[in-house]
Formats: sequence, structure tokens, C-alpha cells
Amino acid sequence: MSNYLYFFKSFKNDKSIYKKVIILSIAIILLIIVFSFTKSMNMYIENGIKQDLSYKTLYIDPDFNTNSISLINKIKKIKHVSDAFIDNYSDITVYSNDFIKNGSIQLVRYSENDSINYISFNGVNLENQIICPKNFYPKNNIDNINKKDIIKMNKYLNKNIDIYYYTYNNDESKNVNYDTLKIVGIYDNNTNIIDENICYAHKNLIEKIYNKSYENYNQDNITPSIFIRVDNIKNIDFVKEKLNDLGYESSSLVLINSKFINFVNVTSFLIGIFIILFLIIIINFINKKNISDKSKIINLYRCFGYTKNDITKILYIENSYISLISICISIIFTFLIFIILKITIYYNPFLFSKFPIIYNYFAIIISLIIIFVINIYNIKFVRKNILGDLWKLFW
Repeated sequence: MSNYLYFFKSFKNDKSIYKKVIILSIAIILLIIVFSFTKSMNMYIENGIKQDLSYKTLYIDPDFNTNSISLINKIKKIKHVSDAFIDNYSDITVYSNDFIKNGSIQLVRYSENDSINYISFNGVNLENQIICPKNFYPKNNIDNINKKDIIKMNKYLNKNIDIYYYTYNNDESKNVNYDTLKIVGIYDNNTNIIDENICYAHKNLIEKIYNKSYENYNQDNITPSIFIRVDNIKNIDFVKEKLNDLGYESSSLVLINSKFINFVNVTSFLIGIFIILFLIIIINFINKKNISDKSKIINLYRCFGYTKNDITKILYIENSYISLISICISIIFTFLIFIILKITIYYNPFLFSKFPIIYNYFAIIISLIIIFVINIYNIKFVRKNILGDLWKLFW
């Protein structure tokens, strides 16, 4: 046992081990980052882009003489259309002093046929009922979120809030209207990647508030666009063709750059494959270099009575020691990076403020498998190429 400790201590004092740990750690860190980015991008596409009502909305611009109500009824009969309405009925802003003074709430229209991941609209069909985010920010300007102003909405669940909004007149004056809404649902805006000031309201409530707001405002010369919501983003092209059959050219309310998304996904995949190959080469090189550097001292110890099994076990332990230390360093380092990113991005939004930061543990599992397989392979390499010939001692 003392011989084992002495032998392992001599390896432990080898300064080259630190270089090997650093190189291997960098490779594993890159693998974790690439795999995590790919998983985060897929989550952003699935829960953000594909579920966002804006991305599932088309619009058309009918002629001035078109009967909007008749046209909307025709459009609603198209397969995969969940809702159709004039653009003014899409969303509206109301205000409440229940959270902060003059706090604003953006009410976004939903219908019974709309579908968003993790949000249930079942039974929420009364005009005074709304669904709000778990973390609510009662201000219009969400480009500079202050953490202390975030409202935890769980305490408002199933409670009434007082709101007010304005009726606008042609002379630019306005009157105040008051109403009461009940918060009947809470959704996780991080999971759904939705802005912190959006609450969902039934279409009847949106239309009632809008009609009241502009009942004294002359809109005779205004021809509104018609918004068409599709049940699933993959059915956008189908609905576009049906609208074209009706004689209307439609456009997406928010364009999806599918080429860019595919490019990012393919690039991330190829980089991930490259890093895996790089990791395999690095681990294999480190193990073989470690064995090659110690070939003479290994054979010297064989002269002192160490068996093949003794030496292969010690080499395996050392290589495993280097690998595990590298993995631990990589995990700690990447965890710190992800924590900093979450804190920084979430409360200081920019273009991709809703981009989810997801840690992909699969990269760690891949690293462990690669390390285990290569270490087993190198045991055979040691037995075959080094431990069999004592004449290497004299080279």
C-alpha cells in the first residue's frame, strides 16, 4: 500500500498535470456552452416563437367599401383559423393604482380557440376575468426593468383589481372610465417567454374597452386591417393560400427568419460535433502523452516488483483524477457563467431579453462517457505497447 501511495505521489507532483487539466477543462466548458446554447435556442423557438400569438397572426388590408363583419365571418370558417378581428381589437392598455400609482396593464386579446403552452383559457370567458404573469411589471416601458418594481402576482390570484381607462374625444379631451377585473389565472412568463406587463383578456373585454374608449371619436375615414390568428405556426402557409383564394394577399404580423434559425441550429450542431471530436482527441492525447512521458519510470518500477495490474490501475486512477478534476472545474465555471447571465439578462433586457438560459447536463454525461471509454481503451494500449518490453528502460 505504501508503494502505491509513493508512486501516486510522484505522479501528483508532476506539474504537467496542471496543464492537462486546463486544456481538458477548456474543451469540456466549450462542449457545455455549445450544447446549452442549442437547447436554449430550441426552447426559445418552441415556447417563444411558435407559441407567441404575434407570430401566429396574419393580417390583410381590405378595401374601404368592404364589409368587415361579413369578411371576418368568412375568414373564421377557414380551417386552422382560431380567431379573426379588426386590428383595433388586438390589445389595449388600461391603468390601475392597485400595484403602483398609474400602473399600466397591457391586455392582450384571446379567444376560446387560441392556444399557448402552459396557459389554460378553459372557463375564463367572462368579460371581467384576466390571466396575468407570475412576475408582473406594471409599466409600459419594459426595456429597463427595475427588480424592485416586479410584482409577485400569486397574492392577487382570485382577487379583484380596480382599473381605469380613457374615452377620447375629437377635441382631444378625454374622460375617465372605471371598471373592476378579477385575476383568475397566473402563468409563468419565463417558461412562456412573454413580456412581464402582458395580461390576457377575453375578446369581449378588449372590444368593450376599445369601443368605450373611442365611442366619441370619429373613425369614419379609417379602414382597419383585419388580423387572422392561426392555431399553429406550421399552418400559416395553408391559411395564406385560403386567404389568397378569397382574393386577399396576407402578410405575417411578425416575420420569422426561418433561414437564420436553421442556420443557427445547423451551425450549433456542427460545432457540437467538432468539439466532441476535439474532446476525444484531447483526452486520448493527454492519456497517451501521460503514459509515454512515464514509460521509462514505469518499466523501472516493474523492476522493483510492480505488476502490470498495479501500474495500469495507478495510470487509470491518475487519468481519471485529471478527467474528474477537469469536469468539476468545468461545471463550477459554467454554472457561474449561467448565473451571471440569468441575473444580467433578466433584469436588463435587450434584443434577446426573453432568450432562455438553460444548462444542458447532457454535455457532462457525454464527457463522462468519452472519458470512461478512452481510459478503458488506453489500459489496453499500456499493456500492449509499454508494459510488455523492459528493453525500453535503456532507451
